Amino acid sequence: MKRKLLLLAAMAFVSVSSFGQTTLFEEFFDPATFIGATELTHFSGETDGTVTGFASGRTITGLFTVLPTASTPSGGWTKTHATIASGRSVNYTAASGGNPESYNTFFSIMGSSQTTPTTLRGTSTASISLSNLGTGFNPILTNNNAVITWSFGFRINRSTKLTNLATAFTPGAGHCGGVILATNMANNSSISTDTNANGYAVIMAGDDVDATNSVYLGYFTGGLSTGTFTVLSKVSGVVASSSNGVSVIVDYNPVDDTWSMKVRKEGTTAQRDPYLEYTPVVPFTNATPATVINTTHTSITNVNMMMYYNCNAGNAFLLDNLRVKKGVPLSVTKNEIEGLKIYPNPVKEGKLFISSNSAESKSVAIYDILGKQVLAEEVTAGYVNVSALIKGVYVLKITEAGKTSTRKIVIE
Repeated sequence: MKRKLLLLAAMAFVSVSSFGQTTLFEEFFDPATFIGATELTHFSGETDGTVTGFASGRTITGLFTVLPTASTPSGGWTKTHATIASGRSVNYTAASGGNPESYNTFFSIMGSSQTTPTTLRGTSTASISLSNLGTGFNPILTNNNAVITWSFGFRINRSTKLTNLATAFTPGAGHCGGVILATNMANNSSISTDTNANGYAVIMAGDDVDATNSVYLGYFTGGLSTGTFTVLSKVSGVVASSSNGVSVIVDYNPVDDTWSMKVRKEGTTAQRDPYLEYTPVVPFTNATPATVINTTHTSITNVNMMMYYNCNAGNAFLLDNLRVKKGVPLSVTKNEIEGLKIYPNPVKEGKLFISSNSAESKSVAIYDILGKQVLAEEVTAGYVNVSALIKGVYVLKITEAGKTSTRKIVIE
């Protein structure tokens, strides 16, 4: 029951807020009123279109690129397909036998309903401007002063295994989908083939080693299909069936550029709320590795979140309960080393000087962008010799008398 779940969600927000999180954005894709199964808002055009009229007043823009493998038919967003269509949809169950009416609202993107040729495929995106997140969010991820958290539930209604990740983004051949957490690409730009497309994403695709699907957290450079998608972490073992719904929570910490993800394998056709507990209880699975450091695109200016789907006419990507939250500001902590100075930064001559208000010894560890420790030593001469490290961005962790500080450094 959607109404009941929304009440529970409100209660959950009270609990979450007590831990210091602020909700910057939320979209449950609910219409202002429920009038039955015909209460649908589809994309306004077949090739490119918009969906408006959400309770929040937001506009979502969509792009569908037709990629047929035979003759070139007309194509675009599917506007009607039973209870699934491109845009906001409502599954409605009328009251009967003493049971009350119920609603399930969600957002979907789907390939053209064109049936000739039957192999018609396309790459679909639908974007929400990051300006909706307001002043509490900095579009340059690393410039945020608190942990940023994305959460959502999604499903791809395909009954068999999706395309393995190695070829999942291939237009006209791959089959996958997910959420672009942040990207520099504008509305109605091809996240798939534009070589300027960069960002971070959560993607469900087939696992290369078994018959299941996996949920991958990673970053893409130069377009999802024309460039590279680099996996940071993953949760495997998602059942390859039409009941492959998952709930996802991703955290990004701008202080040390660490990323983490956890996934709840719902095993249902519903797009559930990650912040609610259902019966039977299904635990979250932490991604492997549990945390990873990455700075590849944290300094670019992002403009959009996107829903992405490499699809065909018979399947759809369905999304619900999309949120972005911000934690407690991290710029000042009680455990910070007092008077800490680190210089020069960037490091150009192989020596990184470290000092503080205390004469206590300092333990220093340096990590590369993949989270691998590349140096560890005690500071005794007031500096660390980093001449053996290659040029790049690193995370420096300093521990002194039980206090720890983390900084980003650049070695040139």
